[in-house]
Amino acid sequence: MDAWKRSTFCGPGECVEVAWSRSSACYSTNCVEVVHAAGWILVRDSKHPDREPISFRPDTWMSTVLAPILLHRVPATVDITDGYEWRGHTIGGEEQVLHFTGEEWDAFTDGARQGEFHPERVLR
Repeated sequence: MDAWKRSTFCGPGECVEVAWSRSSACYSTNCVEVVHAAGWILVRDSKHPDREPISFRPDTWMSTVLAPILLHRVPATVDITDGYEWRGHTIGGEEQVLHFTGEEWDAFTDGARQGEFHPERVLR
């Protein structure tokens, strides 16, 4: 089982963690989790690991999530009204909503801007 990768911008406690395996472990109590498995990139909230993750194909992950973040924008699927609410669909097509704190989101975006969550970087 591969370990979840933690953003280098993450402090103790709430953070973003990423793994590029089928692992479902998170070594922090509250974090954004991203996993690359079977051709999908999956995102879940470690505070609710029992919920189905939001799914992305790698090209969609790049265009709808990472590209806006690199431009210092919030992805269109994320609402910042009360924290960060990320809307998407599971692999099965069901709607899913994830909620993140500003600290969790900032750690994720800082790491994303450094290329930590780019599929090509970790799948070489």
